[in-house]
Amino acid sequence: MDHEARVKTAIEQGGITSVVVIDDAFDPPRVGDEDAGPLLDLLTRDEHESARKRSKLSADEIAAAVVALQNTEYSDEAVNVIVSKLYSKYVEKFDEQFDPSGRFGVLKGSNLSFVRPLLKLLSKCASLKIVRIGSNDAAVELTAVEAQVVFIDYYLDRAFDQTSDPDGQQGSAARAASIRMLASVLGAQPGTGPSVMLMSSHAVGDRAQDFRKEVRGGNNPIFASRFQFMAKEDLTEEQDGSIEIAPNAADALLDIAQRHAFAGAIEDGLTHWKKGVDSAVGDVWKTITELELKDFAYLSRFRLAEEGQPLSSYLEWFFGEVLVDAIARKVAWDVPSWSVLDNAAKKGSPGSQIEGAFDGPTGTVAALYYRVRVDERPERQNKDMRVGDIYLSPNTREVVAVVTPECDLVLRRNGKRAAPRLTVVGGTLQALSGPDTSVSDFIMRGNELLNVVWNTKDVRTIEFSSIGAEGGYKLLGTLRPLYAYELQRRVLNELGRVGLAVAPAMAINAKASAVVRGKSGPVKLAFGNEADASCAVVPKRGGTDKPRVIYRRSFVNRLLEKLSEAQDEVSDEARPELTDLLRPKKQIEFLEKLCRSGQQDGEAAGGVLTTLSPERTGSKAPWCQILIEFKDESAEGVAMEEDVFAESRAALGNGSLLLSGAKVADEA
Repeated sequence: MDHEARVKTAIEQGGITSVVVIDDAFDPPRVGDEDAGPLLDLLTRDEHESARKRSKLSADEIAAAVVALQNTEYSDEAVNVIVSKLYSKYVEKFDEQFDPSGRFGVLKGSNLSFVRPLLKLLSKCASLKIVRIGSNDAAVELTAVEAQVVFIDYYLDRAFDQTSDPDGQQGSAARAASIRMLASVLGAQPGTGPSVMLMSSHAVGDRAQDFRKEVRGGNNPIFASRFQFMAKEDLTEEQDGSIEIAPNAADALLDIAQRHAFAGAIEDGLTHWKKGVDSAVGDVWKTITELELKDFAYLSRFRLAEEGQPLSSYLEWFFGEVLVDAIARKVAWDVPSWSVLDNAAKKGSPGSQIEGAFDGPTGTVAALYYRVRVDERPERQNKDMRVGDIYLSPNTREVVAVVTPECDLVLRRNGKRAAPRLTVVGGTLQALSGPDTSVSDFIMRGNELLNVVWNTKDVRTIEFSSIGAEGGYKLLGTLRPLYAYELQRRVLNELGRVGLAVAPAMAINAKASAVVRGKSGPVKLAFGNEADASCAVVPKRGGTDKPRVIYRRSFVNRLLEKLSEAQDEVSDEARPELTDLLRPKKQIEFLEKLCRSGQQDGEAAGGVLTTLSPERTGSKAPWCQILIEFKDESAEGVAMEEDVFAESRAALGNGSLLLSGAKVADEA
């Protein structure tokens, strides 16, 4: 696939008109005895007059530099000025007329050769201004340009090269210099500033996120959505002048270019949100500090003492709701960024141009949504009972939820509750491992994400004494009021419904394989282990819709490569369709279809069928089929990979939920 054309188009269409490239390769070289002769020739011989004029070398500067070179005073300021101007002109387009006998290329070595392909690529983008900054001259350039993207070297030190130790003292100093430089660049830019592409010729990809978090400190890090890492060696310049871009670098460049406008709107909108939150917290705190003892005494004596509700529990709710109200009023919801986000799905909007926006299930958002839905504080067990409390029963594959009205659960001053026992509804726990899984209710138990199937006919009572170690019922968490009341209404079978936030779309990791119609029968394309999690299946949400399969970009790229290699193996009937699919424009359309909106079960794109059913055979079989196979999951549930939030325990790994947002539905 022509990654160069795709990246170039993405930059030109992404609203990127100016970039800053920061690399010590742009530091002027230090000249010595071997360089003096070629440099004197360039400064004095008539055939180099054009180079001197285009470099804007004055007669006085030339005369002073010639004298210094003849006296072997190579570190003289006059020599430095001349070399700086010539080298700055040379790195613009690598025009050899500004390089004295090729000495610049020799002196800068690999530091320059690694960044050259990137500069060549950027120079091919129409109307793109490129500002090149070395390790020491950023302060001069920062006020002269408003950049959309900053490319910066991980190690910023002209003496640091491929032979240097990244983990040594020099490496640490070079890394710190790069962080300081990037912080200065971002601080000098208006608004939310540019997106950042970190790059290096050293194997530091696994350290990139730590670098990102250190640039502006832990309280104000660069948004991950506006940050990428690229290995310099993934870009190479071919003899014909084209730039060969490895898939990983292409993905990073496309993400930066396509995400720029939308990710910038996210950061700007959420920055205003945070300002509103901070202001709201300050206002609410100021109001709280003005409350007198009699105000708290009123709540405690005439409200809480009679009802038996603990003051701490009441204040948690009371001040929490006051804060929510204050936030809604303090956030500037009229800034343009919110309109950009609201229109993300519209054709032509910044959000619609992101090719890799969906790249598999995200456990982070699943964990966040779980916190919105469930109050997970097991220490509340037997202290503050509420409607919506979820208990794990002695049978560990079953849970029960409390539907007793909350006022009957309050422990009164006489040590008793109005309800003689708890009324609960039973539910069974199921693994999220198949396309028919529903995400109407889910729960996180330890390091597992499980689906809960509530049986509204299984209504029973349990004794208060059964809660705890002796009775065997263990508190897992409490449904937030909206969800607790909805479950309560389902159990009581009332006609009225409570509007609730419908669970977002779920996606399940799956393995994809492909088969094409060959000359003498089906031909299976070999992908190896890399196809183990090559796509995600979004189950149907009910009604007449079908499961949808969304592919990872890496799989689609590999599929196109395999199809190209199999041109001689396909049948005569299939060859025209394959030839048509392999046209550059068709390849891009095919990739965008499979990676953005995906395919429904049984849908074809470019004649390529996606199916969750067994392989179709016979004369009516499509020329190419992508067969989806669900990964084998443990009956104990879907394991999760890493801690994302201490409160929510773990983010989700294979079989994890993708939470793409919440919509409010009114069930009539």
